[in-house]
Amino acid sequence: MVTVPHTLTFDNLYKYSTTVEGIEIPVQLSVGKESVIIPDAKLDTGASFCIFEQGYCLALGLTLESGFPQRVEAAMGRF
Repeated sequence: MVTVPHTLTFDNLYKYSTTVEGIEIPVQLSVGKESVIIPDAKLDTGASFCIFEQGYCLALGLTLESGFPQRVEAAMGRF
């Protein structure tokens, strides 16, 4: 079998610290015309959900209580 090399290209490249636990990257959340930037969001490549502090919900003009309740289980417990 012959292997053909592939070149990967990306629009953005982020270098993250190897001394901080986990991968931290900047993330922009947007709803309509509202947006908020989180400069050091933790990235979990195997996660099923994205979880952010309630303050970001408020900054985007969202009402947390209008969403659907969802139980999340993580290594540290469930919430």
